[in-house]
Amino acid sequence: MKKKVAFMTRHHSTLICEEAREMLKEAGFEIVSNDTGRILSREEQKALIQDAYAIIAGTEKYDREMLEGCENLKVVTRFGVGTDNFDLQAMREMGLQVGVIANYNADVVFFSCRGIPEDGRLTDSSVDEAQLRQRSHFPQNDYGQ
Repeated sequence: MKKKVAFMTRHHSTLICEEAREMLKEAGFEIVSNDTGRILSREEQKALIQDAYAIIAGTEKYDREMLEGCENLKVVTRFGVGTDNFDLQAMREMGLQVGVIANYNADVVFFSCRGIPEDGRLTDSSVDEAQLRQRSHFPQNDYGQ
């Protein structure tokens, strides 16, 4: 079974370049996205992430209730700035890896997903290392503290 990457934000999913999509597919990922052009209800969002391995989040709220039952989930990555929409305590308790990729577009977030190994730890092997370190924040175990 392919690992599912859920791309949740409503207004960028159609802007992902085909090369990024193909690279993830070749790495064994299935991509699902909010292609409705509108913000999903919590019920719709929860259904889309139910069996996801990774979530690429926008501004949607990810609290304990939203993430409960996501048995395959290992990584939640936010493109944009901040984690105000994340329940970091719940994510820590659930053993999730959290990443923020600020100052980059959605393509770079997709490329970074290729570097997620079996143990769910984020790596930067799939994007330019110097640029990623300069503009991104990937907390290892401490959720940025």
